[in-house]
Amino acid sequence: MYRVITISLAILLFGCTDDS
Repeated sequence: MYRVITISLAILLFGCTDDS
């Protein structure tokens, strides 16, 4: 369960960084 949350957060972080 925690793995899914961590992956989701990582994707969001990467997405925000990539957006810049």
